[in-house]
Amino acid sequence: MRRTAVGAVLLVASAGCGSQQAATEAKPSSASPSPEARLEVSTPWEDAAVPNPGSGQADPRLAAALLDRFRPSPTAAVSVPEVPGAGVRMPVRDTRSRFLGLRQMSSPFHGEPACTKWTSGMWMTLYDVSTTPPVQLGVTRLHPDLRREGSSSAGLTFSEAIITGPPQVVDGLADDRLPPACARLSMRDGAPGRVEPLPVAPVGDRTWAYRIIDAKGYVWHWVQVVRFGAHLIEIRIPNQEPAPAGDMAHFLQRIAAQAHAKAARTLT
Repeated sequence: MRRTAVGAVLLVASAGCGSQQAATEAKPSSASPSPEARLEVSTPWEDAAVPNPGSGQADPRLAAALLDRFRPSPTAAVSVPEVPGAGVRMPVRDTRSRFLGLRQMSSPFHGEPACTKWTSGMWMTLYDVSTTPPVQLGVTRLHPDLRREGSSSAGLTFSEAIITGPPQVVDGLADDRLPPACARLSMRDGAPGRVEPLPVAPVGDRTWAYRIIDAKGYVWHWVQVVRFGAHLIEIRIPNQEPAPAGDMAHFLQRIAAQAHAKAARTLT
């Protein structure tokens, strides 16, 4: 999928919507595509036509609770969805569908199974479980609206997921204890990385954040999770070039606070 949003190319693996298929921002200097990756040239209206692979109709309030715009700073481009946000009722019936990958972002790192929700995202943890209980999620990915702003350097790309389901599922995903194994991640080429917790201001009932960093100190991903009631919000910001001006950890907290405010208004 060639995206003009942030001056980078998003990679989609050819083997279906597994953790390597999820869209990730490529590091321009030292990262190279895996042999299984390919470029897909598509348009937003083609992407929007990909059928929902869920097992039924999701609560429409989930899609309505997602952010539909974000401005990183007063002078930056407004980030808006490139394809419509959507609700998905799990489990997924079509395991090769691009539907979720078009709206969610994962890091290029992997580790032990206990690290999947940290590296690839909570949505991927649910996606990989064929016997998932009746869990629902709202999913979206926002990009700068370049047609109006005319600049790729000011924008910010990120994904948002809102997850709800039985207590045993939500409580399990809301466990913020970092497994020791997540200090030893790797990419396909063997390059090492790790999950590093980040301090964040309180929001919702509980919140935590982290970044995924490689051995050279290069940050590939910033992530924050917010819990409120029976819902979880996950915000994922991949590294992107050229980078927006400003502190990405600050952007992460601003996005999470705005996402929680809208979701709380809509869902409670």
